Amino acid sequence: MFGFSGRVRASALGLTAFSLMLCALVALLSINGFGPVALAFVAVYGAANGVLTIARGTTPAELFGHEGLGALLGHLSRAVLYSTAVAPAGYSALLALGLTRNAAVAVLIAVALGAAASYGIAVRPIARRKTA
Repeated sequence: MFGFSGRVRASALGLTAFSLMLCALVALLSINGFGPVALAFVAVYGAANGVLTIARGTTPAELFGHEGLGALLGHLSRAVLYSTAVAPAGYSALLALGLTRNAAVAVLIAVALGAAASYGIAVRPIARRKTA
């Protein structure tokens, strides 16, 4: 972020992070044991998660300005904290319901696609404001 912050908007960085995360989850479908694809998954997912953490703190400032940013970030972090808490049990429940590992990962991919689409819709006003 330090190297790109002058040239890349935080909203674009977030979309890139979502894309990387989706690529990592798709790679997860083809993993069967330890190997190069597993290492690639770990590296790409970790990088995407790190970049997404940065974008989660900087995109709201880009969208709404700096006034009241702390309260806004606190409010927005609730969804992340809840989903992080529920995710392991949710994934286990999918497996307990009889889904295969790949089917459960496909559900994760669908959720990630929904999150990426929601993020894209949320940052659309920035793109319109920059071109107007």
